[in-house]
Amino acid sequence: MNPTKLVEIMMDVKQWSNMFSGIVSRASTVDVLSTGVAGTYNGALQVMTAEFQLPSPLVSAREFYFSRYCRQIDNVTWAVADVSLDNSGSASSKCRKRPSGCLIQALPNGFCTLAERMVLTYCTTAGVSTAHMWTTYCESAHGTARIMTKNNFSDPGTPPGIVISGATSFWIPVPPKRVFDFLRDPQLRSKF
Repeated sequence: MNPTKLVEIMMDVKQWSNMFSGIVSRASTVDVLSTGVAGTYNGALQVMTAEFQLPSPLVSAREFYFSRYCRQIDNVTWAVADVSLDNSGSASSKCRKRPSGCLIQALPNGFCTLAERMVLTYCTTAGVSTAHMWTTYCESAHGTARIMTKNNFSDPGTPPGIVISGATSFWIPVPPKRVFDFLRDPQLRSKF
């Protein structure tokens, strides 16, 4: 996938929410302030709303109101940035998204296609977005664990059948860096 196609996906709310359906439950464009220059998304600015669902039963879905800006840095590099906006008129948007974004740059053929397939497979099998049709079988009284199933009959490259997904979140009283180092150490994989 070339950088221009990725930029198009990021700037088209329907394509963007579909690509990130594992965490984006729903999204819409509120206003387009600039469409870009000379038929490209260079300089495009739009206002969006999106409901995000993290893959954790402890975090409820949250709606954000933000602006998205796109800029072409050079022939093969684009930047897309999001910044939260105040939306005092909306009672449903009480959260603010931290400033975030991405740089999109051309890579040798095949890398983006593989990465896209890996992300999509992960999001559709492990994500808990309200956009996916899951059946919840077990949810603890405290909302700390969730076991769900989904029928899989149409995903190419994945065997047909039932996908079972479990999710939980818990607090570990150690610094986050220590947990990160523990999880990424191949020598410690047998411990978890």
